[in-house]
Amino acid sequence: MGEKAADVENILDGREERFSLQKELQAKYCCAVVSATVNYPGPVKNDAVSGIIFNEMVSAIRQLPLEYITIGVNGAGAYLMATTKVTAIEIKKQAMKIENNHKLGRLFDIDVLAYPYRKISRADIDNEARPCIICNDDFRICIRAGRHTVDALRDKICLITEVYLLERNRKKTGGTDQ
Repeated sequence: MGEKAADVENILDGREERFSLQKELQAKYCCAVVSATVNYPGPVKNDAVSGIIFNEMVSAIRQLPLEYITIGVNGAGAYLMATTKVTAIEIKKQAMKIENNHKLGRLFDIDVLAYPYRKISRADIDNEARPCIICNDDFRICIRAGRHTVDALRDKICLITEVYLLERNRKKTGGTDQ
């Protein structure tokens, strides 16, 4: 993935493209849609770190009972879209398990859209909002208040990813540092 910064228009166009694909999949398959991206702030959406996170997310999501799967990249970053015959509430519960339990899960954004088009939120499952990766407050409050800079968030994301890779490599090598 290249490290080219996307301008705001490219990011918005990418989001609109994903929205259109979600609606297209629902119209064609008449079922819930899973839409997954990486929580990655700033104008650079497709770099080595986001690629690692995305690939790990895709590996985890492929364990879900999905039907049609498509993967793409646009100005808003890499994305996975999939359909499922499982109820939207059940697939959201399974997606939240991935987000809550995978070492990189906090960096995954796995949305579930019920048919017809309605986003299933964590509140629909009686689950608390996700915490900020820096201060553990409700992430929405931090975003609205602009508490953390993009650089601080990206630094934290890089640290989380680096720790994950180190732990994964230790397991592969039997616990020795190489």
